Amino acid sequence: MRWTCPAILWLFLLLSIPVAPQPSHSREDLSDLVLVLDPGHGDRCWGRVPADPGATVKSLYGEVAECVLTWDTALRVKELAESHGARVYLTLSMPEKPEAHPKNWDQNSIPEPGSPDSPYRTLVERPTPSSIGQALYSRVETANRIYNTWQWTHDVYFLSLHFDSTNPDLAGISFYYPDWCEKPPFVSVLERSIRRRGGERRSLRTGFEYGLSQAYPYAVLSHANNPDSYLVELANLRSLGNSGANPDLEKALNPQERQAYAELLVEALLHRPEPLHSNRRTVRRLALALLLFFALLLFRQWRKKRYRSSSRR
Repeated sequence: MRWTCPAILWLFLLLSIPVAPQPSHSREDLSDLVLVLDPGHGDRCWGRVPADPGATVKSLYGEVAECVLTWDTALRVKELAESHGARVYLTLSMPEKPEAHPKNWDQNSIPEPGSPDSPYRTLVERPTPSSIGQALYSRVETANRIYNTWQWTHDVYFLSLHFDSTNPDLAGISFYYPDWCEKPPFVSVLERSIRRRGGERRSLRTGFEYGLSQAYPYAVLSHANNPDSYLVELANLRSLGNSGANPDLEKALNPQERQAYAELLVEALLHRPEPLHSNRRTVRRLALALLLFFALLLFRQWRKKRYRSSSRR
């Protein structure tokens, strides 16, 4: 038992040392990030015929479906984040085309929803949902499963990607976060990244910024366990400028612009706020506290035995 006192002393000193904030992330490193990407819509929901394409708009080039754009953009985010070392999961899968990669679809080549070039995807948790609600919950279940698995060792983020179909006067990016928790620090980081690239949602008539971010009880956010869950509307497919053009639709149909959306999101993740690893620090401190507690118990038992043996002499 000669080690007991030094061990207790070392544990006490270790616990008394304040945990310094994590060093700033390298601008190139996402190795401690787990990212869950949810390409909005495009799933085979058997409670709805046809399957959910999301927002659809008629253009000079034919019908454009939101699900085609979200899938391609999600693959771009995945590819870029993985190149920086992140571990990335999708809420949808393509069993028939597991090697799926981003496409250079433009206004002349983007496929209509359900075509052979852009088949509907399968939900990971519930491949055959019987309702739209089940399809939504499948996405959240994937996010929650991965969050529960990795939250103690990695930073976990959930991004649900969409292309809005709203007031024609609005164009640009907006995003939402859960309303059941305090405003996550990442909100400010993402806002800065969007504004730095001039992508914030604005009124085409007045030019004023309009609702860049807000808390909102979307299903994929209100049922999420992870406070770092975000629903991002990358563009308004029904925007209408003074000249009659649709600026957001033109961007969404441009593969370089879809790549720019991916770069913006990954840039924000590279600059996510510090310190982030509160869960890991909590676990480390708790483990050390338990070690100290058991060490004190052992020390106390040893003292009692020593006292009893000395009193018998």
